[in-house]
Amino acid sequence: MLQECQRRPHLICLSEHHMRKEEMLDLTLPGYKLASCFCREKYAKGGVCILVRNDINCQAIDLNNICTEKVFEISAIRLDTSSTSMILCCVYRSPSTKSNHFLNLLEQTLNLLYQQTALLIICGDLNINSLIENSEKQNLEIIMTTFNLTQVDTFPIRICNNKGTLIDNIFLDKAKLNNITVNALDNGLSDHIAQILTLVNMKVPISKQTYTRKTRVMDVESRNYFQSHLREEVWNGVYDSRDVNCSFNNFHCTLIRHFENHFPSVFKLYKAKHNDWITKGIKISCQRKRYLVLKLSPCFKCNLFLFG
Repeated sequence: MLQECQRRPHLICLSEHHMRKEEMLDLTLPGYKLASCFCREKYAKGGVCILVRNDINCQAIDLNNICTEKVFEISAIRLDTSSTSMILCCVYRSPSTKSNHFLNLLEQTLNLLYQQTALLIICGDLNINSLIENSEKQNLEIIMTTFNLTQVDTFPIRICNNKGTLIDNIFLDKAKLNNITVNALDNGLSDHIAQILTLVNMKVPISKQTYTRKTRVMDVESRNYFQSHLREEVWNGVYDSRDVNCSFNNFHCTLIRHFENHFPSVFKLYKAKHNDWITKGIKISCQRKRYLVLKLSPCFKCNLFLFG
């Protein structure tokens, strides 16, 4: 899905990742790192997390003391852009819980995070259908309007019983940032459509991404010395032993000792490389494959963020 995007998203917000904390710490997504997450301990499934590109620096905001499993699950980060500081929150509420408790915790969190000089963005699966006029929607809008937050996604993201619903929401302050676009991306993995929010003319400082790789020094001189020392070995421990296992262990230990001595391990610094081998044809084939994939059971919901 990420490879099919014309540009690699800077941030990824996932709701209902269904992972425990120990599983989340082992999460690997090429090119991205885990910035913030909330995982359930008592109940199964649920949870939210935010991933950022490896070349972007951000700070996690600890809101675990506010989180309540099923009722109000949230992850948040702070990110400095070229023009302002941005606070991004990914939120989830289970449809089996009452919205009043959720809205109270949401208002409490907004009071804690809201800053006049910072751009606040709230996204996630709130399980409040914005396409239906009811008290839940009105109460949500009242709270968001208090902090000058406006919903920017307007299209259905989930089809159920031939009816569209909009329960994955994105709220931000359009007075601080009005040049945006919101697009849909059917990821083929969930019954929810992913949303791509592009913040136009906002730049994020990108650090030069480097990484270390373990390698060995193997040149002509070291190979010659290695072969010479092997020829000089008498191998008494190999030939004199009547135990095959003992003979092999002696041979192996001697070989490894010389190998480590002549070909030492070193760590070299490399610059990160992009996957240039992923051609336009491969991307088209991936799109076709996703179109043909069978409908799967609900997995996670996804929000992608692009800058500039």
